[in-house]
Amino acid sequence: MKSKFVHTFSKSESSKPESCMGIVRSISRLFMASLLLFLTLPSYAQDSANEFYEWMILAEQGNPQAQFNLAVMYDGGKGVAQDYAQAFYWYRKSAAQGDAKAQLNLGVMYDQGKGVKRDPAKAMSWYEKSARAGKNPRAQLNIALMYDGGTGVKQDFKKAVLWYKKAAKNGNLQAQLNLSVLFFNGTGVTEDVVKAYAWCQLAASQGSEAGQKNRELIKSRMLEEQIIAGDALYKKYYQKYVVPFMRKTEKKETKKAGNK
Repeated sequence: MKSKFVHTFSKSESSKPESCMGIVRSISRLFMASLLLFLTLPSYAQDSANEFYEWMILAEQGNPQAQFNLAVMYDGGKGVAQDYAQAFYWYRKSAAQGDAKAQLNLGVMYDQGKGVKRDPAKAMSWYEKSARAGKNPRAQLNIALMYDGGTGVKQDFKKAVLWYKKAAKNGNLQAQLNLSVLFFNGTGVTEDVVKAYAWCQLAASQGSEAGQKNRELIKSRMLEEQIIAGDALYKKYYQKYVVPFMRKTEKKETKKAGNK
């Protein structure tokens, strides 16, 4: 009888994905993903005191991008003393004007209780707005995590699978890993070790160390014909969900180089 990987949520501040800040929600053994905070400033918005005042002027004039940048600077203490209350204030200003990044960050502030009383239900609401406004894979991941863990919403594994799929297809590695876990365990979806392997391999092929470890765990429980089918499905996923993003990134880099 195949043993299932255990879904045990825990919080840790020690592991932060990429340049983002956020709490990490780890699922034992198969390394489930973190709740993300979009904390990347555009290249023209670095953390200097002069730029802080420039963004402040524009933010007070109602510019949503400037409001977002100002909030990020307060949130991370970049160019100004860290102030979560001010970060929350400016995220909310920007989010109210429909900025998907600000909506995502505002959700995280509510989720973590940073600058505002913790309210998972409001966090969920802002994640949903961000997902609708910008088809933001990070917001999609957070919604999936909320449904998966029953945080701020009634636990619903089927909806978790739905949102993990959205984020995974939009290139989110953590969503790909989590989706793999659910397919392996048959949680919220029909158990399918081939799809579990394919999604995990997709994350592993893009440099995810967790994906590489998970892939070997899953592979050790597969028959040879299942591995062959999983590899074929992985190649299909790669062409459909990874190659388009690679081309888009290459175009951006080429355009950036041309503007120098």
